[in-house]
Amino acid sequence: MKKILSVVALVALSGMAKAQDKATEFKFGGEVRTRYYNNMNAYQLRSDGVINESHWEQRNNFTVSANTSDRMKAYFSFMHAAVWGGGKGVPTASGPFDGSGTQVGSPGMSGMHSLSLDTQAFHQNTLLVQEAWVLWRALDNVVLKVGRQSNTWGEGLVLSRNEWNPVPNNLDALMGRVYLGFMDVDFGGGKFYEEGVESPTSATASDKEINLYGLNISINNLPDFLKKVELTYAHLTGDATSLPTSSNVTVPYSLFPGFVTDQSWGLDHYGVSVKGDFAIIDYRIDYGMQNSKTTKTGNATWTALSRFQNTAQSGSMIDADLGVNFPEMMKARFSVGYHTDSGDDSTTTDKNEAYQPLAHDQHKFAGNMNLFGFGNLTNIRIGASVAPSEHTTVSLAYHMLSRTSDKDTVNVLGPNNGNFFALPVQRASSGAGAVSNTADKDLGNELDLSVKHVYGNGLSMLLNYSMFTTGNYFKNLNGGTAGNASQVLAQAQYNF
Repeated sequence: MKKILSVVALVALSGMAKAQDKATEFKFGGEVRTRYYNNMNAYQLRSDGVINESHWEQRNNFTVSANTSDRMKAYFSFMHAAVWGGGKGVPTASGPFDGSGTQVGSPGMSGMHSLSLDTQAFHQNTLLVQEAWVLWRALDNVVLKVGRQSNTWGEGLVLSRNEWNPVPNNLDALMGRVYLGFMDVDFGGGKFYEEGVESPTSATASDKEINLYGLNISINNLPDFLKKVELTYAHLTGDATSLPTSSNVTVPYSLFPGFVTDQSWGLDHYGVSVKGDFAIIDYRIDYGMQNSKTTKTGNATWTALSRFQNTAQSGSMIDADLGVNFPEMMKARFSVGYHTDSGDDSTTTDKNEAYQPLAHDQHKFAGNMNLFGFGNLTNIRIGASVAPSEHTTVSLAYHMLSRTSDKDTVNVLGPNNGNFFALPVQRASSGAGAVSNTADKDLGNELDLSVKHVYGNGLSMLLNYSMFTTGNYFKNLNGGTAGNASQVLAQAQYNF
């Protein structure tokens, strides 16, 4: 690791020396983030007993930006993320695929740039090129950005950087922005994943890839009570995305639960986000609507999965938040929130009504323990926060979590992010890790208590305590003990 950092520093310094004649301005920054997790009754859905688990996790980030003028800029972000003492507790990169294209159950956008949960320990010392892009102001009101980058659309409900994860999401893309005065338009496209042609001599071979094209429009010059209006359109296409299987478990692709292997598909997502405030009230409303068509490509392995063949998909999502602020009372804020996204109510083979979660922020909307992602999820949340001193904030939140439809399962994020469940909840109704589709919708309740203190000079501390009370749905898991669980997290973060 020291050798790698030395090389990075040498390249940066030598580049700075050569660039003096070009009046290039270099800026350096970074972050060191250290976390301690203590997960009690962590793998609560296992049938072989309670497991308590604790570990230390560290993320080191070094950034370099180079500016030759107000029209050209290059940016590089080098990141190292690891668990103290080993390579198997939390992945060094959070994403759905390892280097060979194997799905590991962790939602994200990192695609082929990510590493597996179970790969060799030398990944503990891997320095990732997390971002590497060039920004060009082609016109006074047009900016283009090309390369590996992170993007957030729709308040993080559609696309998100997922800053909480060990390694944030990224996307290899060509993006642009047009400033029109009354609105800003983000546009472009890129790749979540590219594997190339599998078995080129096969009659059923295809080019395995997942692509994104889209627009994100922000409306400006709004009335005082309406601070933001954002419109989002995203078109995603995939072709025969490969996923691992066992004899009795079907693992859905983590960005799109319900889409399985040997399918060609296209998904359209339409979204609107509105937020504002007046007097002591602030509010936000987000709505998303989806439709798609999937076509099975003919692999006999999946003949039994008739419900996924030639399927028309549709889904919807609503997330709303309402807050009341008392700035003179230790900056107190009390809030209520509501989230619901559709599950698959259909019992026919030609429909799938489940909302596809895309690359949403996995930490912001469904509790600090990161147990559940979007997809057949309903969450009623109540929150409060106060600032007893200028640099200290105390937050309390309560989440009432349930399935939207009693005919569909829920998107459990799995051990890569939440460190809690032994396996993601599968759509299979029998076999290892399977969940029966019972009539019970209740997933459980989560209580989160957080204290954050900012010391200044880039240093901050965070202490979280969370408790999850298991609902009836998990108590019907095949062979599961389904006990309650809790988590303590302590974090120190230094930004420079």
